[in-house]
Amino acid sequence: MIRHGVLWALVLVGMLHPLTGQVELRRTNGALTSGRLISISAGGVLNFRDGATKDKITLPLAEVVSLRFGNPPVSRYGSDSSLLRFEMAGGDIVYGSIIDGDFDHVRVESLLGRIKIPLDALERVVCLANASGLDARAKVVGDDGQDVLLVRSKVGVDSVHGSLTRFTRTGALFELGDGEETLFGFKKKKVASVSLAEPEAPKSIKGVHSVVFFRDGSRLTGKLTKNVGSSIQFEHATGATLELSVISVAEIDIRNGQFTHLSDLKPIKVLETPFLAGGLKYGLAVDQGIQGGPLSIGTRGFPRGLSVHTRCAVTFTVDPGWASFSSAIGVDGAVAHSRVRASINFSVLLDGKVVVGPTLCRAGEEPKWLENVDLKDAKTLTLVADFADNYHFNGWAVWGSPYFVMKAD
Repeated sequence: MIRHGVLWALVLVGMLHPLTGQVELRRTNGALTSGRLISISAGGVLNFRDGATKDKITLPLAEVVSLRFGNPPVSRYGSDSSLLRFEMAGGDIVYGSIIDGDFDHVRVESLLGRIKIPLDALERVVCLANASGLDARAKVVGDDGQDVLLVRSKVGVDSVHGSLTRFTRTGALFELGDGEETLFGFKKKKVASVSLAEPEAPKSIKGVHSVVFFRDGSRLTGKLTKNVGSSIQFEHATGATLELSVISVAEIDIRNGQFTHLSDLKPIKVLETPFLAGGLKYGLAVDQGIQGGPLSIGTRGFPRGLSVHTRCAVTFTVDPGWASFSSAIGVDGAVAHSRVRASINFSVLLDGKVVVGPTLCRAGEEPKWLENVDLKDAKTLTLVADFADNYHFNGWAVWGSPYFVMKAD
């Protein structure tokens, strides 16, 4: 199978929408300002109008944590969804449906417009309608670097090893080694996922860059260059220049500036203690809910964050260069209307000693914010989600957009 190794052909056609809506600007100094995005210059300078004071704020993107465009609905996809999830090397994700494909690319219709993705960019494609109750995101490759299909059957899930020829609108055309091609349909043969062998890793992006999260759960990584008329110009990691419409964007997170997201770090310890001895353990979920799907607290969605079930303590090593910690806390909106309303006590520990909390959060409440917690040259930080008056019931705890801010020097 022929695949180009360079992602030069990723093309996005966005919708146009004026940059006049309310935008929430979060800065590395902890300041949270609602207002209007005026412009982003080619040199990476942000111009913003404070909605309350009408003052103009000008600052480099390196001092910005995120830009949130309104409060987008939290997208959750069930087994009734007709969408596919295209998972690209490097972590980018696009939700959509296939228009057509060839030996090198697949063309996708999505909320973002029409995207042409090289096959070399893909790690896997997941059919959401067939992936329920199945870890279809797990990396599955053949012993000889083959591509792998996971297909639902009457007795479970079968794996098919071979070579993907191309994607079609209805399925994946697969060569099984005998020289003949077979079409495995997403609907007819219930393909759950297609994992591609040895995708090429994207080139690392130097300097300040961004991860753009879209309203449907898609995400793309690259650099904000400037705003052009009523849209934002975005240089994807492939080098392609894209025009992003504000109407499709949920949030823009800045990377490699003066802060570090905890979801980009690996904890040194995750200690989960179920309410009942021998009870089910959920573990730590990163940038998603504990049972999959997007993160939310109340009605507010969070593209970045950590999710655990009570009682759980997650410990990170604190870099000497970090000065403070900030995060939203609350109960996952997925259980906001459950019969038994969850209640969770959140605490922050430095070197094993409580410095914040316990702070009580209940299901259905909007997020509470822990702002600029002084790290005091501590060596470890522990995030604790503990039982409260409703014990362990629906104890889905969320740390929304947790991050460390670097010291001024």
